[in-house]
Amino acid sequence: MVIRMIEDRSILWKKFMDNPAKIGSCTPSPHYLAQRLLAPVPWHSLNTIVELAAGTGLFTKHNAAHKKYGSTLLIVEQDPLMRSYLELCFPLCHFGSHAENLPYLLRGLGLAHADCILSGLPISIFKAEQRTMIMKRIHSSLSERGIFITFQYSPMMSPLFRHYFRQVHIQFELRNIPPAFLFYCQK
Repeated sequence: MVIRMIEDRSILWKKFMDNPAKIGSCTPSPHYLAQRLLAPVPWHSLNTIVELAAGTGLFTKHNAAHKKYGSTLLIVEQDPLMRSYLELCFPLCHFGSHAENLPYLLRGLGLAHADCILSGLPISIFKAEQRTMIMKRIHSSLSERGIFITFQYSPMMSPLFRHYFRQVHIQFELRNIPPAFLFYCQK
């Protein structure tokens, strides 16, 4: 039942219309966005991977397929229906519900830091104080040379990312609807 509901795009549309700040997009990300966004990820060197705002699991599927054997994948999704769907599809992963709790979620798994944090959070639509809090938690949760990867529908978050990370590289994916800015940030 849960799988059929999530696979129905009208559910995502309704959830977006009910609360766009929580869902961020009315349509699932396309496969080519996941492939392009995750192409430069050094999978062989990652022991702990975190995915924030996993949604319908497109990036989760890619992460689970490419992570090295024995690495930990923590999936954070606040929507209960989507999280239930992800738990059914990826039973070997760990789950949490709120990105704000990331440091606590990692400690609960006996982990100090993540090597890579992939985010689908719609950071640009958050209030300033929520943006700052989320970015502080992401930054503190990353290992010394950890990477933060996200996509946004506007380049306006670039100064915020540059404030927290020593290197920020931006790419643009025109095929996405709407077109997406891809951010690769290194601590």
